[in-house]
Amino acid sequence: MKFSKVFVTVTCLLISSSLVGALKPPATKVIGGQEASPGEFPYVVSVQWNFGNGTRAVHFCGGTIVSPGWILTAAHCRETAFDGGWLEVVAGEFDLRREEGFEQRRNASKFLVHESRSPGFVG
Repeated sequence: MKFSKVFVTVTCLLISSSLVGALKPPATKVIGGQEASPGEFPYVVSVQWNFGNGTRAVHFCGGTIVSPGWILTAAHCRETAFDGGWLEVVAGEFDLRREEGFEQRRNASKFLVHESRSPGFVG
């Protein structure tokens, strides 16, 4: 009887562990969403930090072009900015993993945060 319980338990564990490996990995897209086409949202930008050490700038927030020379992004993005380097805004970015040749990079001259914003609040 004890052998049967152990055998059944081990068999169930083996079967369940093999099923876990067969499951699809979680989707990285928004549920019901679809991939955008290059240039479909020309007003969306990547806010990136350039460390100034010859490496690629790092995307850390998104933004929207609201008028020539002005980008709107979330205030908490300012808290994400790093020391040593500068802020870049990249328009025309489609795939952060590669350069497609349509990117337009500009250095940001200021990062203004609304005076009523509560530091640390994300919501």
